Amino acid sequence: MENKQAAEAFLAGINTLNLDAVASYCTNDFTYSGPLPKPVNLQEWRGLASVFLKAFPDWNFNATVVREEGNVVHVTVRITGTQNGELNLTPLGMGVIPATGKSITLPQSPGRVTFAEDKIANFHLDVGPGAGIPGILAQLGVKPS
Repeated sequence: MENKQAAEAFLAGINTLNLDAVASYCTNDFTYSGPLPKPVNLQEWRGLASVFLKAFPDWNFNATVVREEGNVVHVTVRITGTQNGELNLTPLGMGVIPATGKSITLPQSPGRVTFAEDKIANFHLDVGPGAGIPGILAQLGVKPS
């Protein structure tokens, strides 16, 4: 499988809540970086992703592959979803946000899927104004604690 196709399958797997399939595309030392204060490993990322996927069952990255350059696949992401479940941000020290029923549409953000030995070694999302966890909380009408 080419890197572009693997990146597309990886992102589609997240959208369908299939984190086991997503993990099969990743290296053992995979990291997720960008929206969090420091990169997290695959296990930590899966835990955080589960929190958001439970709170937003229709979560969608709306990812588009922009280009492939060597071992890096450049993407754009425009996260959408409706918070129909509890958003438990206690792992981030931010408490629990009850379901609001509100929909979110974050601004389009660039990202990179970096490969090593035919597997994904890093998924990085750039977080600009109105994006990331602060953007999600703002659209839900919640002030960060």
